Amino acid sequence: MKLASVVLAAAEAAEARKPLGLVALRAERPSDFFGAVSIGTPPQTFKVLFDTGSGNLVVPTTECQSNACTVHKRFKVKASESAFTHASHDAPEITGVGNQGALFAHALGLDQPQSDVTVSFGTGSVGGQMISDQVCLGEVCAATSFIGAVEESDDFLDRGFDGVLGLALPDMSFAKSYNVPEVLFALKPSMQKVVGFRP
Repeated sequence: MKLASVVLAAAEAAEARKPLGLVALRAERPSDFFGAVSIGTPPQTFKVLFDTGSGNLVVPTTECQSNACTVHKRFKVKASESAFTHASHDAPEITGVGNQGALFAHALGLDQPQSDVTVSFGTGSVGGQMISDQVCLGEVCAATSFIGAVEESDDFLDRGFDGVLGLALPDMSFAKSYNVPEVLFALKPSMQKVVGFRP
């Protein structure tokens, strides 16, 4: 088992790299790196696959009753004071769960309702709702949006992780506010954006 770290570094100059966030990773196969991401207030921690081929954070929610969801840790939206779900085809308005939900909506510029989404991966698909909440990668936290799975294909049943954290560029995300690295980099806007793995 190989150990590594994912580094979100922000640097004004190449020789002055200062880590913005550092997360310990575990590699169970040469190309699969797993680490922890915390979501919500109080934080709920998930084991996620750090994926350079996708751009969204996806975790199952307690609303998901698919076999692939029930064997993994699921996000409890109602347990987070800062979470809010976006409008879907069934719910016409943004629904604030906690007392901070409206603040996150405003901070992310989410005045218009968003619809539900389906995400396809090379290994299966996930149907979910859009949720916004505080997301922490290591010691760095920011208000961001992610996809809370309400159904997952059985392809994820035997996977050793709860969700996926996409590290790809914002063009591969549902929207810019769904790209966790981009949102975290916005905390230090004058610095160069770098995502990398190190042993």
